Amino acid sequence: MLTEFTALRKMAIRVLVFFSVSSFLALVLSWGTLGAFSLRLPWPVAGGQTIPASFINDVRENVLPEGAVLAAMSPMDAFVVNLAIAAAAGAIVTFFFALWQVWRFMRPGLYASERRGFVFIALASAFLFWSGCLFAYRVLIPAVYAALYGFTPSAVIPLYNLRETMWQVLGMLVATGVAFLLPVLMVLLSVAGVITPAHWRTYARHAIVIVLVLSAILTPDGSGISMFLLALPICALYTLGYLVSVQVLRMNSSRV
Repeated sequence: MLTEFTALRKMAIRVLVFFSVSSFLALVLSWGTLGAFSLRLPWPVAGGQTIPASFINDVRENVLPEGAVLAAMSPMDAFVVNLAIAAAAGAIVTFFFALWQVWRFMRPGLYASERRGFVFIALASAFLFWSGCLFAYRVLIPAVYAALYGFTPSAVIPLYNLRETMWQVLGMLVATGVAFLLPVLMVLLSVAGVITPAHWRTYARHAIVIVLVLSAILTPDGSGISMFLLALPICALYTLGYLVSVQVLRMNSSRV
């Protein structure tokens, strides 16, 4: 027991150190992009931009409505925002490192089927979270700001507070990414025997109402359009979680 606790403590320290270093590098290094297989990957280069600066510029150009102006209202605004974005970038990279550390710790005590299950859950979680963030950044957040921008009179200059805007963008990114993990949670609860797939089917209508309420909270524009933009994929993911839960339990029962 003491040996396991020591191993867990060392693993937590490694993850914390990795997060600190990766966040610091994102904050201070200049980064460019490296093309590979139609992907654009960050790569440290001389004369590039830091990840926070690149993210802020991309939000201003591709997320906010045309005509909106980002402004730092105090000297601390830009500093705090840069720290937050660097920490978010570090957390994304650290997530994969932490999964690898957990895999190394648990692998010796797992059966072959449990190892496959762990890999499946880890890959599915990473894919769904990334898909949620991408959906929020490319579809949901621009729709929210476009709806809010429509209420701005022509005689008013749309001056957006840098700190508030970046917190809103980062908050919606993380919240949508977490919401897209719904199928993984459903499968885990079903495999653990906490909630059966039959319950997911029986209470589907209740789940839709909860999804609509949460979507309304996460999308503060009040137009209803962005609420449904978020609710529709989550409802689809709820259906996916139910179907995968049924299939996983069926496969497990066939092995017994």
